[in-house]
Amino acid sequence: MNPQRITQPSSIAVLLETHHLPSQDLAQANDSYFWGLGSPEYYAAIGLERYGSEGLLRSLVVDVAKRGQGLGRELVAWVEQYAQDEGIKQLYLLTTTAKPFFETLGYQSITRAQLPTSIQSTSQVQGVCPTSADILMKSFV
Repeated sequence: MNPQRITQPSSIAVLLETHHLPSQDLAQANDSYFWGLGSPEYYAAIGLERYGSEGLLRSLVVDVAKRGQGLGRELVAWVEQYAQDEGIKQLYLLTTTAKPFFETLGYQSITRAQLPTSIQSTSQVQGVCPTSADILMKSFV
């Protein structure tokens, strides 16, 4: 797998919106990176926001026509390796639909109160994602 770095996050906005994922804060986060497959018409994408040794995995999306091929798992594994190589020790994410998927990848449910301050202050936690979203975490230490 060789995802391409997306230098214009707005280029995946339609893909995210089509799959009911937030896109309004794509360019707001500091130290955020997005990668995709299928440039220039991306059919899969994933994002990572870095906050010191913690990261927020976000915006994992695979177009319906490409699902069932393991692309989501491969993208997550790829970003996890990238995060570890960059010194990130824990990844966090919010989801309203993919909790079972991430649990199969070793992510564990946590409460909002268990989020580190750096992640609590992100736009995803502060309002982009609904308060009903599940919060998961994976530690690499």
